[in-house]
Amino acid sequence: MTIQTPPDLAASLDAVLADLITVHHELLELVREHRAAISRNDAAAIQECLSRQGMLGVRIARLEEARSKAIREITGNPRSAMTEVLAKLQQGEGSALAARAEQLRCVLMEVQRQNGIVRAATQSLLAHIDSLMQQVARALSKAGTYGRQGRIEGGPVACGVDMVH
Repeated sequence: MTIQTPPDLAASLDAVLADLITVHHELLELVREHRAAISRNDAAAIQECLSRQGMLGVRIARLEEARSKAIREITGNPRSAMTEVLAKLQQGEGSALAARAEQLRCVLMEVQRQNGIVRAATQSLLAHIDSLMQQVARALSKAGTYGRQGRIEGGPVACGVDMVH
């Protein structure tokens, strides 16, 4: 059932979706920078990317609050799906919002894909560092004793000689 909604509600939601698209494009660029920083093993650049991602996260949270508020004003439920929102709007308003929502969905999927790549690169880097640490521990271990994780670990070796018997 289509109901009359004030045009400013649809326009408000459209503006929020446009801002979300812009911020997520910024996030996408930042995720790509993060990936490059990991490839270069540049700790300072990685830290900078994480800091900037945190700031973008705050902006996204604020925009999500505004989006939920706009949706609640249109449907009565802040968690309504976009199809429900579109059903409450007039045809002209709905088609513009549908296109905007599809743009946002596409950029969100690309951010998710790129974050998956960064996650895999991070895990690979951590595995490489762990391997290097094991090699160093083996080289420094005089007795070649095994630690709790089943790997050769360096450190003091408890030993003694019974001189009485």
